[in-house]
Amino acid sequence: MSFNLLHEPWLPVVRLDGSSAKLGIVEVLKQSKMLRGLVGETATVSSALHRLLLAFLHRTFRPVDDAQWRSLWLDSSGTGFPEEELNAYAQDWASRFDLFDPEAPFFQCPAVPAPRKWRSPAVLVGFRARGNNATLFDHSTDSDKLRLTPDEAARWLVTTQAYDTSGKKTGYDGTGNPSGESPPTARFGCVLVEADTLYRTLMLNLLDYDPADRRPRPTQPDDCPVWERPASESENENGQRLPRGWTDVLTWPSRRIRLSHTTVNGQHMVDGVIVSPGSSCNLPIRDYEHMAAFRAPWFAETASGSSRAAVPMPVRLDIMRGVWRHSQELLLPPERRWWKTYRSTGLKLSETGFPEEEPQRLRPAALEHLAHLADDGALPKDAVYTLRVFGQQVGSGGSGSIAAWCEEVVPAPVALLRARNPRIGLLIGSAVALADDLGSILRALERGFRQEFDEQFTLKEEDKREKAGFRYQSELRYWPRLPTSFAELLRNLALLENIEPGNYLAEAEHEALDKWRRQAVRAADMAAEQWLRQQTRAGRTLLDASAHHERYRANCKNATRVLARAVAARTPPEEA
Repeated sequence: MSFNLLHEPWLPVVRLDGSSAKLGIVEVLKQSKMLRGLVGETATVSSALHRLLLAFLHRTFRPVDDAQWRSLWLDSSGTGFPEEELNAYAQDWASRFDLFDPEAPFFQCPAVPAPRKWRSPAVLVGFRARGNNATLFDHSTDSDKLRLTPDEAARWLVTTQAYDTSGKKTGYDGTGNPSGESPPTARFGCVLVEADTLYRTLMLNLLDYDPADRRPRPTQPDDCPVWERPASESENENGQRLPRGWTDVLTWPSRRIRLSHTTVNGQHMVDGVIVSPGSSCNLPIRDYEHMAAFRAPWFAETASGSSRAAVPMPVRLDIMRGVWRHSQELLLPPERRWWKTYRSTGLKLSETGFPEEEPQRLRPAALEHLAHLADDGALPKDAVYTLRVFGQQVGSGGSGSIAAWCEEVVPAPVALLRARNPRIGLLIGSAVALADDLGSILRALERGFRQEFDEQFTLKEEDKREKAGFRYQSELRYWPRLPTSFAELLRNLALLENIEPGNYLAEAEHEALDKWRRQAVRAADMAAEQWLRQQTRAGRTLLDASAHHERYRANCKNATRVLARAVAARTPPEEA
């Protein structure tokens, strides 16, 4: 029984003509110029499969330096990546991509002994109901006999390694402490730069990769993806270890998994699975993950109450509020005074101090690479790509159930990636701050009204509800109206960045921000007015509801004044 992922159809792709298909790894890369993209069943599947392909490409064409990148980017021959290199690498590691290989099955731990009773493969599939993962539309039970086709099993195997939920998982041999840690990829929004074809998408996400030269950090000369490692190593990986490098991170074996398979009516099927703890990384995510953005408040308090620079944490997706709110961290370079980081100086975090050598924000490494390439003329300076951000949210309280999969897009104008004017970041930050302020004002509108009429209401209990994921109706109506308007703001600011410095027009910049202000306030007003109509229909007196609504309007005016003062303060005197 064999199912080799290099050539068997298992990766779901969309062609340029809109038709869909499934292809093997080698075929996808050979036809990547003819493909629009790779789209999995969920956002997490799409993310995990893209990371797998990137690891494959980095190893196939290493070292990937600027010269190699330019050569591949400008190559107009063929329908995808060069076949000679792909065939040679695939031939070297063909046996390690067999899903059912008896000695070294792909992305599995052959040392896991066959149990008396296999678990249902539903534990791999995120939308299946099993254990404490209750779902709305799937009503499977743990006793149901579920079977997966090999291509389904392969996709969910790769996804489980990257996005398995937390929760206690005892070691496969029954010894050791149960592990409840989630895989590293599940702890941040995974950022993919997307273009018009899969070929260009993969190219835009290829980093400067050379293990011999230890690029990118923390890549070591022995870096390799999971399929290049001896199968026996998976048996000894229980607990924390350091990543060997970028392709090791992209294919991180966070779980020891073994699949059981059978034949049904002549077709191979996966009918059982064992999932136990695998490797965990003993470094902060920002030390090794290059497909994440990081942010931190300016200051954080220590236990003694003194102030220190806050440590950047990865940007995550929120079910309600869009990832566009983190456009500074996603798009813009760190401010120069913060640009003394482990990525540029080679210093370890333990050797750096606060705040001079810790970045306030850090964008994904691919965007830093693209900005460098655009400066050198390899990319058009007026191009606009798309950031596709993938994420997963688990149930309240850190339970092992999946609450939502998230996939969002943010425009990525090359002009903003290259921006060196610190005022751009401050203006984008001010625009986001206005949106946050209006959202807080709407929340205060409903909280204040409820507090007046509900004797059981307490701020402490309300804060607990909000931390558990509760959202007010006005917020739910407000936030979804903003992404399109903010994308327009980013494009307008990018157009201004392309103007020669001597001809820069502050008036046009202010006009773009003013348009955003009007759109954001209109979205908030519509949500507040809907709330007001709802309260009067619910039997509340018009006078009481109107009083809270008038307070909301006053707070909105104050928020817009704050934006106006911030923009005026950041405008140079000669442009004011």
